[in-house]
Amino acid sequence: MSNGDNRLYLYENVVDLVIMAGDLYVDNRPMNNRNLKAHKGVTNDIYFQIRNRDRKLQNVFSETLRAYLVNPSTKKRLLTRILEDTSEVGKVKLVLSEGDLAQIDPGLYQVFITRSVDELTDRPVYTDQNNSLRFDIEITDQVGVQPVPTQEDITFFQTQNTSTGDASNVYVSSAMYGNLDRNFTNAQHTVAIYPQQYTGQVQLQASSLTATPSTEDDSFDWYTVKTIDINDKYLVKGNVIITDSNIQTSTGRVTSLGLTSMVIVDYENVDEDNRTEMISFVGATTLLDVATLINNGANTNANVVASVISTESEIANTKAYQLQLSGMNFAISGDSVTKLGLGVDTFKKPDANVVTATFQTNCNWVRLVSKPTSGSLEKIQLRN
Repeated sequence: MSNGDNRLYLYENVVDLVIMAGDLYVDNRPMNNRNLKAHKGVTNDIYFQIRNRDRKLQNVFSETLRAYLVNPSTKKRLLTRILEDTSEVGKVKLVLSEGDLAQIDPGLYQVFITRSVDELTDRPVYTDQNNSLRFDIEITDQVGVQPVPTQEDITFFQTQNTSTGDASNVYVSSAMYGNLDRNFTNAQHTVAIYPQQYTGQVQLQASSLTATPSTEDDSFDWYTVKTIDINDKYLVKGNVIITDSNIQTSTGRVTSLGLTSMVIVDYENVDEDNRTEMISFVGATTLLDVATLINNGANTNANVVASVISTESEIANTKAYQLQLSGMNFAISGDSVTKLGLGVDTFKKPDANVVTATFQTNCNWVRLVSKPTSGSLEKIQLRN
């Protein structure tokens, strides 16, 4: 073998244990003359072979074997795991997962095994034929790695401004590092966005350039990997879709639905005596009429806004309509709620105001492009 050879070995970590009726021994031969090792950061499989005094493997399928990991200094039991049966007689397996060892410091520990046929009685399993119960196991940190630090950006540069004649307001974050040191196609990135009363659209973009890409929002240095619509209010959309078979003449007629009324309770309204309103749909012929009637009730439910979502299919020459309600904390009821595809329920925006997203792409840079209609973004965080 030359000095340049490098070898790797695959083998099972196997320990022999002794089991006998009555737990009496006349033979002092050692069964284990080496320490076990388990490594943090990976899943460790440790196999145990259960033998009698004649070194014959014993059938333990009907028994439950448990392994206990103990700190020898403090005598504290750190974890307990039931050993898994294998397909071989007298052979069981202890699985120590990455999570099992995550909070255990590297060092020397001890393991002992018990067996039971019921939940009330534990019997010992010996590590040799001299009545020893425990054996040493070393927990190592040879493959330990530190997590990649979270990147954070709180500064957003405005690249378009309606005050100077642009069609919309657009902001971009700084360029943050992508998976620069990972040369594979499915590198995962996780983003956390912190909106402040924000309604609008954000785009998560990536770049494969070596040098820092352009800061312009429309630069070809970047490509969009995910688009997220964020609304400051809670959105509830009706699942009744009204479809007209001609785009040019479609109106989203609701006369066939038999709408009568809806009750809206706006819990954002501090005036408890004036937060409830019944909206009559008598005379409404289209879904737009329904939304208008709801919004005209602004004297009590000003914080609940109705809108109509429409989609067109030029191929099928159809146009479809859905009713959408938005608000921070409101309830709806009445005869017409279910007819519009809504639920009689209370809707409240969660207190947690963080938007998260995950995407996979091999890139050198990541940024966020924000197109708000109201509100702002506090910060963006990136893990990769």
